[in-house]
Amino acid sequence: MNKKIKFNIKKVSKPKVCFKADGGFTLLELLVAMSIIIIMSAITVANIKVGNNRQALLRSTQKFAFDIRKVQNLALSPKKYGTNPVCFYGIKIESSTSYFLYYDDRSNCNTGVTRFSGQSTKIEPQPVFLESGIEFADTVNKEVTFVPPEPISYFFGNANNFPQNIVLRITQNITDTRTVTINKFGNIEIQ
Repeated sequence: MNKKIKFNIKKVSKPKVCFKADGGFTLLELLVAMSIIIIMSAITVANIKVGNNRQALLRSTQKFAFDIRKVQNLALSPKKYGTNPVCFYGIKIESSTSYFLYYDDRSNCNTGVTRFSGQSTKIEPQPVFLESGIEFADTVNKEVTFVPPEPISYFFGNANNFPQNIVLRITQNITDTRTVTINKFGNIEIQ
C-alpha cells in the first residue's frame, strides 16, 4: 500500500497595499464637508443678526407709541404735578436716538404756546433711548403735545398739521422701517 502523496504548491501572490481604508474619508471630502458647514453657519449667523435688528426696531417702535399714549392719557387724567393745572403734556424727539416726556404747568395756559419751552418740565429726568442700532429717520420738528381735557393734539405747536408720521429705522439698513402715525384725534397706529 504505497500510496503516493502529491503536493500541489500554489504560488502565493503579494497582498495589495491600499491607502484608503474601507468606510473612511479622504482629505478632500473632509474639506468639502467643512466648507459647507462654515458657509451654512455664516448664513445662519447673518440671518439671526437681521432678525435681532428687526425685533429691536419693533420693540422701539412699540415703546415710542406706548409713550405717546402715556402722554395722551396723562392729558385725560386730572393729575397735577405742580401747584398750577397742567396746560399740556408732550413728547419731544431730542436726538436721532432719544426722546423725553414733559408737561407744562405755567400759571397762564391761555398763551397759545403748546411746545416745549423753558417753563416745561420733563416727567422723567433722563431721556428715553431707542435700542442699539435703531434711530429716528427725521428728527426735525418732531414734537407731539396733548392739551387737556379733550385732549387736543398738536404737532410742533400746530393743531392742523395732521396726520403725522414718525419713522424709526435700523441704522445699518435704512430701508427697514416702522412708522408711527398720529392723526388729529390722537389715534396712534404702527405700520
